[in-house]
Amino acid sequence: MSNCVNDGDVSGSDSAESGGGIAGKNNGGKITNCVNYKTVSGSQYAGGVVGYTIYYTNTTSNCVNYGDVSSSPSTGNEAKPPSAGGVVGLHENGTLSNCVSSGNVTNTKGSGTANAGGVVGTYKEDATISNCGWLYSQANSKGVGSSDVTPAPEPVSLDQTGIEKSVVVLLAEPMNITLRTGDTAKITLDTLPGKPAAFGEYVKNITVPSDSEKISAKVNEEKGEITLTSLKEGTSAVSVSADLYTTDFNNSLAPSEEPTPLSLTIYVSARRTLGGITLSPEKMNLRVGESGKFTATVTAEGAADQTINWHSSNEKIATVDNEGNVKALAVGEATITAMTADGKHDAAAKVTVANRHSSGNGCAAGVGALALFALIPLLLRKKKS
Repeated sequence: MSNCVNDGDVSGSDSAESGGGIAGKNNGGKITNCVNYKTVSGSQYAGGVVGYTIYYTNTTSNCVNYGDVSSSPSTGNEAKPPSAGGVVGLHENGTLSNCVSSGNVTNTKGSGTANAGGVVGTYKEDATISNCGWLYSQANSKGVGSSDVTPAPEPVSLDQTGIEKSVVVLLAEPMNITLRTGDTAKITLDTLPGKPAAFGEYVKNITVPSDSEKISAKVNEEKGEITLTSLKEGTSAVSVSADLYTTDFNNSLAPSEEPTPLSLTIYVSARRTLGGITLSPEKMNLRVGESGKFTATVTAEGAADQTINWHSSNEKIATVDNEGNVKALAVGEATITAMTADGKHDAAAKVTVANRHSSGNGCAAGVGALALFALIPLLLRKKKS
């Protein structure tokens, strides 16, 4: 399992043995580059990423948990202490590496004694942990709740600043896009849980083999931006490969010396222009924070459906509501599409968003005028001399 994201609460029943944001149990498999955003609760062994790691070949690496985690004794297993971990609930076997949790980990009172840790709830001697961290608090004061090994392995405790500087996951936003033939979309690579200013220090060697017939791709490695242009109607799976230099938690949060090779797949669906709708204005220029409005008119003869659905190609740049109202959110470009509800007619217009404080031609002219006024005294002195 790789490049997975969970955005739904996970809740076990009274008899649930294990529950996790990504997997309940890892019985010899590989889980990498995954994120859990939501709460995990109600299982004997509860983990933000994996509830229970049980076999020696299993690996859990490059994962992030943001959700709160709590465990409780399941019916019939009251004698076994429940375990709650920010990443793994019960880590019995296998390897755990390059993972971070910022969620609250708590014990649910029962007849057993719960074990709770910021990274691992219960740690067994045949398991390993390397380069993992968690958000420290008085309630979450231990990285490993309990351990068969003395001394217990100790992940690195982090404050909120440390979390914001940490990098263990690389994902693309968005992972699925729809374009009209000839249109361009910008994909942003995100590092999690933090967003380092120097993206290029953590992510290098980004490669995107393009589909010469359907898709062309350009890469900006320093910013982690991939620009895709649709050339032909159809669906393409665009493979993105990169080396991720994860945060070294034992070395002042610096990038690691050895990279972790990761790969992502972005699915692009390109379709032809249908026509039959006119948009006004034909294009829109906004600054960050400003709003505008498109008006769509169905011009196709005999079009029975006049209902318009609106779509933005990049909602990080600009959003559009069901009335055609556009809100500029960030610098860049987005394509706004209006389509009849029956999907038979459409039109698109480009929205260009500039920085709120960027200097336009007017500002440039103003600077020129100031420079001219500054020269006037010099000219007058020359005439007097």
